[in-house]
Amino acid sequence: LTILYKETGKFKEAFESSEKISELQSSIFNDKTMSMIAEDETRNGIERRDKEIQLLQEKNTSLQQQRIIIIAASGLFLVIIIVLIIQVYNRRLLNKKLDTLNKELTEKNQKLQESEEKLNRSNSEKDKLFSIISHDLKGPFSGFLGISKIISDDIDNLTRPEISELSQALYSSLYNQYKLLDNLLQWSKLQLGRFFVQIQEIEVCNRINDMIELFLPNAKKKEIELKSECKDEMMIKSDQNIFTLVLQNLISNSIKFTGENGTVSIKAYFEDNYAVVEISDTGIGMKPERVEAILNTESGISSLGTDGEGGTGLGLSLSRELIRKIDGKLEITSQYGTGTTAKVYFPSGNS
Repeated sequence: LTILYKETGKFKEAFESSEKISELQSSIFNDKTMSMIAEDETRNGIERRDKEIQLLQEKNTSLQQQRIIIIAASGLFLVIIIVLIIQVYNRRLLNKKLDTLNKELTEKNQKLQESEEKLNRSNSEKDKLFSIISHDLKGPFSGFLGISKIISDDIDNLTRPEISELSQALYSSLYNQYKLLDNLLQWSKLQLGRFFVQIQEIEVCNRINDMIELFLPNAKKKEIELKSECKDEMMIKSDQNIFTLVLQNLISNSIKFTGENGTVSIKAYFEDNYAVVEISDTGIGMKPERVEAILNTESGISSLGTDGEGGTGLGLSLSRELIRKIDGKLEITSQYGTGTTAKVYFPSGNS
């Protein structure tokens, strides 16, 4: 069309037609270019998308693998925890069983040790009993026989004071033997479990006065003043045999370890929930370690009195055990060379 316009001389129309053709061609070119660019972009986008999808797939695969690893590790950790819990439980159970066995073994060992101690104590007490029977009980009979023979053979030649002196010596010896036999009897009852407490009302001062009358001959022999400070209205509920045995042993010891012209005082009074009988003397006294031994040693501790009086130490040991039977107490305080005070606490309202 442009050529036709040129041939016909229509140059203006030919130019306009040429411009239109150029614009059309340019438009077509631009469209192709844009199409190619769009195709390139589309292709590039697809490739990028494919790469992203591939990356995502790879990441997903990696995440799945990590997830599997985490699950496997968690399972393994859980198994380890369970195994550890089972081991701890079994160990605790084993430790508990071991503790129980150790406790039972300890208890059995303790019982065995206690049985051994009881057996040793029983053997010691038996040895002591045989020693007392063979020596302390038998020994004084030679004195009895000697005094009896003197009286029997020379009765006509003896003066009244001599007879009185010999009779007094015989009485003292016989009384000491009687007291020893009584202590042995009560001690044997304790060891055999045949000593039974019988609670009854006791007139404290009357019983103390009776004991003073009983011990007056021994006290006079050593010129010892035996005095009582007791209120007549004192009444307690206790075992009369225990009350008598304990006080007799303590009074006898005070006289035994008090020298001539000494004093033995007996007081009785109430203190808190106890009736206290206090026996004080001006005798030779004791050192602290001896007092401790007397109060805590199971076997008796014997020693000679101020006039050579013998003994077995059984009396104090027996008294200590008897006082425990009625929930009482025994306290001894002493100063060496000055004297001794023994306090016996009898529960005042025993039932």
